[in-house]
Amino acid sequence: MSGEYEGGAAPDPAPARMRLWLLYLTLGSCGCLIALLFCAVAPVLPTLAEHFGGGAGGAFSAQMVMAVSTLGIIAGASPAGWLVERRGGRAVLLGSLALYTLGGTAALYVDGREVLLASRFVLGLATGGLITASVVLIGQHFDAAARARFLGYANAAGAVAGVSGGVLAGVIGSMGGWRAPFALYGLGLVLLLSGLAAARVRPGAGTEPAAPKGGASGILALWPIYLTILCAYVVVFMTTTQVSFLLAANGTSSPAVVGLVLSGASLLAAVGAWLYGRVAARLGRGRLLALALFLLGAGCAVMGLWTQPAMTFAGCCLTGLGGGLLNVYFPVLLMDLAPLPVRGRALGLLYTVQFFGDFINPFVIYPLRLGFGIEGAFVAIGGLMFAGALAAALRGGFGGSAPRPVAVQP
Repeated sequence: MSGEYEGGAAPDPAPARMRLWLLYLTLGSCGCLIALLFCAVAPVLPTLAEHFGGGAGGAFSAQMVMAVSTLGIIAGASPAGWLVERRGGRAVLLGSLALYTLGGTAALYVDGREVLLASRFVLGLATGGLITASVVLIGQHFDAAARARFLGYANAAGAVAGVSGGVLAGVIGSMGGWRAPFALYGLGLVLLLSGLAAARVRPGAGTEPAAPKGGASGILALWPIYLTILCAYVVVFMTTTQVSFLLAANGTSSPAVVGLVLSGASLLAAVGAWLYGRVAARLGRGRLLALALFLLGAGCAVMGLWTQPAMTFAGCCLTGLGGGLLNVYFPVLLMDLAPLPVRGRALGLLYTVQFFGDFINPFVIYPLRLGFGIEGAFVAIGGLMFAGALAAALRGGFGGSAPRPVAVQP
């Protein structure tokens, strides 16, 4: 991709190249901000619960600090797609980064349960905006092959940030109290400044033309994809919502052991995202979806059938690998299949549905736990994913087995 600049002729090559790399840095680092949304707070939740008075009430308030952020993403991602189509991805991204910094660091200087919860909801709204805008901009600045690789690298960076950020937040929280890890959200300001420095860069040769306005009928035609996303991400989030309970049911409750087991999902999600471009080139669209769903199913089956922590770790690795592939697969798929006039809304809805899968996971798993126990629930979910993998392999994927050609400017 060769960058172009607003306002006439391109500037000197060295500053132009620097601005282009600042743009890449900004877009590629948004996944790190998404990871920090959750991992920066998780290590200090017990201390935060004590700050809110302790007991069941304090624990509930601390858990809500996490939950309202997810609700913010669900509420913010789809409207962000609509705004991107009307105001441009760059404006939405910069505004979201500013809002992310304000909402994320608010706990450093505000107090009170309601104010803190409100700031976390604002942080979720901002995260929904920045993830939607960044993916739209990646689609505008890279051709079809390069965007898959870049999204893979960005998702891998976010997964690594999820592991390292959690460790760093724990250390900072031990030294400075529950407020201190919220300083990590200051990374949003760094990316805001780099995004402003790259503000004159706009899509160059080899990228798609600007989208005209359009209706939502093109999104409605994609409902099978969104249904698949919802079902898949209920399973992807099994690691964060259910694995700790699975371990506890089998006699493992040490936070250190639980954290180590869960790290397998994040680490292998990074591997899956990093390898997406190579795997997609070899397998094609349908078989890649089948592989990812099979990995999700295999991970859940392993965790349900073998209850030792080492096998649970192996299951987390399998589900993480499948989830890492899907984290790139679905945005690339929608950039390829969604009509250009509604692409921003299509991508925004992707992240709304994705995080809604996280939200409804407990409601889906609860009746399975009542009927089969927690191990049986994992095995049942694994069986459903195996069926989905078989259907994807036989059907050939959405829109055919390979991406369709992308229209480009001469």
